[in-house]
Amino acid sequence: MKNIIAVLVLPIIVFILSTCTKARKNVMDYYPEVSTVSANVTEDGGVEVTANVTLKTGALNYAGFCMDTLPSPDMMKNQVLVDNLNAAEFKSVYAMNFDAKKTYYFRSWAASDKGYAYGNTISLTNIKATPLSPPCMLNINSSNIGTMGSSGSGPEGSAYQVTAVDNFSSTWDITSYGYTSSAGTLYFHFGSEPKTKVFTTTEGSAYGDMVFISVSSGFSSGYVLKGYKVYVNKISEGVFEITVCDAPWKLDGGSSATFKLNARFISPH
Repeated sequence: MKNIIAVLVLPIIVFILSTCTKARKNVMDYYPEVSTVSANVTEDGGVEVTANVTLKTGALNYAGFCMDTLPSPDMMKNQVLVDNLNAAEFKSVYAMNFDAKKTYYFRSWAASDKGYAYGNTISLTNIKATPLSPPCMLNINSSNIGTMGSSGSGPEGSAYQVTAVDNFSSTWDITSYGYTSSAGTLYFHFGSEPKTKVFTTTEGSAYGDMVFISVSSGFSSGYVLKGYKVYVNKISEGVFEITVCDAPWKLDGGSSATFKLNARFISPH
């Protein structure tokens, strides 16, 4: 009888022992372990952040980054979620217009089915893009809009009064007024917020990395043809250097005549 009891009880004891897990000493032992590895400025003025996560138990549900101008940013501040949750390393890019005069703090975090944890914080200052070098050398605040008979040509060296960016409509607009009638007026309608980047001209509504440029000089007006480059360098918050090299533009009214626009100015001026 004793042997029969021993045979029946022994498997039960083995099963109980095999299914028991030793309790962890600290509640943090259940949470993911996160480390912010790097925060690097990209060529176009964004910031690429990289982090590592290690799971001690459970499954990883979410991972991402947060950012603020205050130290130790909260998870919800400028939150970016990552898609790849199967790798120990994860990264993302903050593609936004940073103010070079401010300090920004970047922090990683991860959440499992047991809880969430933060990584360390990395701070960056003077965040700005690598300056672009346009292919033409022009004087600042000058333009040449080609020859239009008595309307003049907007001679090299014309001074410009430039308005600030207008972001109250669907486009970001910069208007450059010449001090003389021959210098003309240039209207830049950007499809997205200007930053250090090469924009491409369009003949329709601008969106994304496009810009529509209209030209007015004397009694004549027109627009730059599509597919040409406009070089924008962000100098500081709200101040941009804009250069256009040899871009063909066409008179309004169906005329087949085209002229070449060369311009370089700093906004606002």
